[in-house]
Amino acid sequence: MYEGHMPNGSPVQKHSVGELYPVVIVAYGDGTWQWVDPSRRAAGVVRWSKQAHCVAAARMYINTVVIATPSQQCRDAYKEFINDHR
Repeated sequence: MYEGHMPNGSPVQKHSVGELYPVVIVAYGDGTWQWVDPSRRAAGVVRWSKQAHCVAAARMYINTVVIATPSQQCRDAYKEFINDHR
């Protein structure tokens, strides 16, 4: 299932990203890691020397930016409205 592109034009598939979707963890040849959100054209400003630190930063980004967006709040309110009025 096609979901978008990385900043360099490479395609991204949701099933290959896993629990961090829409964020992708990129490993660089110098041993550093960086998270990228192709859907918002955003990326972490730090390249991490440990993958676990990069994943933690990506999770923080998801929790504070991706999940908390107004569009998500609207979708949740709509779902609640629909469920309340069935």
